Amino acid sequence: MKNKFTIIELLVVISIIAILAAILLPSLAAARNKAYSATCASNLRQLGLAFIQYTTDFELAPRANENKDNNLVNMWTVWGARAHFFGKKYLNITKEMNWKNTILDCPGLKDEDSMNDYCDYAQTIRIRNRFSYGYNLNLEGNGNYKKIRRPSRYLIFIDTCKSRAALLGKYWTFPYERDSTGMPVSGRNYIQPRHFLRCNAFALGGNVVSFQFSDPKGFGQSGSATFSLDDN
Repeated sequence: MKNKFTIIELLVVISIIAILAAILLPSLAAARNKAYSATCASNLRQLGLAFIQYTTDFELAPRANENKDNNLVNMWTVWGARAHFFGKKYLNITKEMNWKNTILDCPGLKDEDSMNDYCDYAQTIRIRNRFSYGYNLNLEGNGNYKKIRRPSRYLIFIDTCKSRAALLGKYWTFPYERDSTGMPVSGRNYIQPRHFLRCNAFALGGNVVSFQFSDPKGFGQSGSATFSLDDN
């Protein structure tokens, strides 16, 4: 007589599989997120090296937009686009408004947290552009980077995402906006701690850092010092 599984035996096997899955899945998710963070750090390091090369060549930081009188208005010349000199010549970007699988694409960024924008000049095709990093505008277009007192704490590129607020804003150029009193502007916080509740960033000193974001004037501590978008 051919042996058959009883209902009890099948339930036991299913229960064992469920227990093993419950044990393994968090470990697999943690390993995946760790790999995402490592890729993100590599992206930021490459962005930083390109920034350093640009400043070496021109003795000023890249502009966020090619047209200094109309900064941030022309979407096609955002600093990571092929139409932008920095994007094309220093980042080797080959497509417009489509940064998937480039050094501007952090794998930890969810699609819904990136812009749903046109990727062609005819404005017929919309995609999630995967732009993942904000650029500190305090240095753009000038040589003030030479005067920074704590370059290893001064953040240049940082994990960001689009705002969920009604006013979209430019998350790739204004990572965190504050008013004249130093308080955050409502709806203008684009910094996203997407790696184990931590942010990755490239600092002016050439180092990639990871920190917890909690305070507008101190983005996280390393020893007795804090990281910042300002030279403080």
